[in-house]
Amino acid sequence: MPVGGVAALYSKLYYPPQLRTRPYVIHGKAIVLATIEANGRVSEVSLSPRMHPELERVVIQAFHACQWKPARKHSVPVRASVRFPISFDTYKK
Repeated sequence: MPVGGVAALYSKLYYPPQLRTRPYVIHGKAIVLATIEANGRVSEVSLSPRMHPELERVVIQAFHACQWKPARKHSVPVRASVRFPISFDTYKK
């Protein structure tokens, strides 16, 4: 989990303003797979399925910006992978 909980991660996600000016809505849903090292840092982030490159950039930056609580095995911090669903849904009015 991110230090500060899931809310800490979601607070770093935003819909890029430059996408709001497009004549069509860009949205995406993905499962994010992140590798968290024993020191709580993110070493790898991948998304499946892929999203618009600007949305992927926002997600990857948010994961790297968070400090993470590492997994533990026998009370010792270890490298582990986490999965999070991410969704960018906007509707033009």
